[in-house]
This record gives sequence, structure tokens and C-alpha cells, in this order.
Amino acid sequence: MSREENTRQHFVPKCYLKYFLGGKSDCCAYDKVQNKAHPITLNSFCYENFLYDIDSQFATLDDGTNNSKYIEKNFFYDIETEYSKFLEEINNSLSDIYKNGVFPEKMRQKLAYFIVIQFLRMPKVKEETKRFNDAFMPEMLSIFKEGLAKESGDDNLEKLNINAKFDASRMHFKQNFGNDEIVGEFVNAILNNRWIFVFSSEGDFYTSDTPCVVHQSTNSRPLCMGLAQYGSEIIFPIIPKLAVIIYDRNFYTDLEVPDNSVNAASYEHIAHINLNIYENADRFVISKKSDFDIINQYIQDNG
Repeated sequence: MSREENTRQHFVPKCYLKYFLGGKSDCCAYDKVQNKAHPITLNSFCYENFLYDIDSQFATLDDGTNNSKYIEKNFFYDIETEYSKFLEEINNSLSDIYKNGVFPEKMRQKLAYFIVIQFLRMPKVKEETKRFNDAFMPEMLSIFKEGLAKESGDDNLEKLNINAKFDASRMHFKQNFGNDEIVGEFVNAILNNRWIFVFSSEGDFYTSDTPCVVHQSTNSRPLCMGLAQYGSEIIFPIIPKLAVIIYDRNFYTDLEVPDNSVNAASYEHIAHINLNIYENADRFVISKKSDFDIINQYIQDNG
């Protein structure tokens, strides 16, 4: 494996992105910074250098080995191997799925897992986790020193110069996508909501460098980091021909289509999904068709 592959660590897997590149190594992307479409290669976006690397002093595993690249080279390698097979299965059976009109339950359960992992592995979640620990750990250490001083009767213990140290990548892993309890809770939460699949025979759906969109219709308490919030709507383009919208079933009570149904995409469906992908993207939006008319029209209408 080349040094570039060790350095550039993708937070959106290549095995997913390749479906939106039309099988090529490059594509046309809409760049929100430059406000125009231009060519881009698979290795030039959706990554950060050393994003998942753990500092060696925190990289000791349960078996005693020290592996600073465990997250990238072991954990995500295994997940993305299964994700690649899963996407291939969907792509190969898509005609039958659309014909049957219902998305298979076993596939839906797998998809829920991959959506949650995608949501939790993002750099923004790592940043939020670090901010939380930066604020929380010194406070907990202060409480610990205060309790130790009271228990021992030695007030000097409260003045001990002890700093709370942690590794941001390890905490991102342990408190999010590498925590089976948290992942399971998030997966079950979204599985209990209403899933509507939308099929586009022309492959009209975009994706982006932030492919999991969580749209909120209320200011309710953000359960599961917003994924299970009252009024939430999750939008996820699976492949260019298939997207899913997951609606909070307690808020969206008037949906006219059955749960888990696979529906032909109308222009309104395509525009709704693609504009949410565009607005949620950090910088790059990808279209297999290199067609960004919806974005251009939106910009023209809204300035």
C-alpha cells in the first residue's frame, strides 16, 4: 500500500463513491467554493490526512499490540469490504427490487448499519467529540481530585497538577462508530421510523462529501445526534438510481405511500433529494450524469 493511501484517509468510502463516478477514476463535480462544475479524481476529495490515525501512546489494543492505523487499516477495511459487497448486491438486483415494489427487510437492516457508520465517521463528528472531551475531562478530573482530597483528608491532593490527555481519533472511535452499543442504539432508532425508497431509472441522484443528510423540522431534543429527533428526515443516496428517505414516524403521519416501498422518482423527488444533498455538502457534489441543472436553477432562483 502506498504512502498516499496511508496518508489520505477517506471519510466517504471509495467503494461507495465509485458508483457515482460511472466506473471511472474521475468525474465532474460541482464545487461550492468555486460555484462551478469541474473535473475531480476519486483520490482528491472526501479525505483528510491521517484522519483516523491514533497517537502511538494511545494505540495499544486489547491484545497488547500497538497499531496506530487500526481504525483505517483494520476496522474500516473490514466494514468497507462488506459495504462493497452490499452495494454490488443492491446494484445487481435493483430491477427486481423495483419490480417487487418493496425493499427487502434484511437489506434494510444492513443499510441502516452502513448509514449510521457513515454518519458517525465524519470529521465533524470527530470535532464535536473532541470539543466535548476538551470541556468534560478537566471537569471530571477536578471532581476526582476534590473527592480524593476529602476521602484522604489531604487538601493538597486537590492541587495536584494532573492533566487530562486523550487522543482525538481514539475517542472518535470509542465514543461513536467503534462503540457497538451506540451504533446498535442508532440503528434501531432509525429502523423504527418510516423508510421510503425512490428509484430513478436514469440515475439522477447526486451524492456529496457529506452523503447522509439529516434535515430537522423541529427544535426538539436531538436524540441519537439528530438521527432520531422528533421531526427528523434522513436522506441518503444509495447509488445513482436509488435513494432512501427516512421519516420520523411520529411527525410525518400523513405519508401516502407504504413503509419500505420502492417508488418511481418524480421530478419533485429528485429535486428534493438533490437540493438537500447540495445544501448539506461541505464542498463537492457528485453526479454520475454530470448534470447540475437543478443546482444551477436553484442558484439562479435564490441568488
